[in-house]
Amino acid sequence: MFTIKSFSVDGKIVVGLKIDVLTPPLLLIIGEKGILSCGYFDIKTAEKFNAPVAIVRGVKNFEDMLSAEVQDLTDSASRLGIVKGERGESAIRKFSGAI
Repeated sequence: MFTIKSFSVDGKIVVGLKIDVLTPPLLLIIGEKGILSCGYFDIKTAEKFNAPVAIVRGVKNFEDMLSAEVQDLTDSASRLGIVKGERGESAIRKFSGAI
């Protein structure tokens, strides 16, 4: 029903969470400073709580998330240097503290 996967991004550990009860699955990659999320995440709620979140869409697994472009983000994610259009891999590097 769900998968938790730890992996390294430039020497920093991030945690992937995949919940398979939905189609497509709910996906998150959680870094030390923020979250890369699929489109299920509500960006307005994240903004309300000042959470650093970047959204990628059309993804089915962690690899898709890393290659997809960031389509939406909170102001606090923007302050970490994340921008719309950059790849998820670059965003999670910033969220992990590797950059």
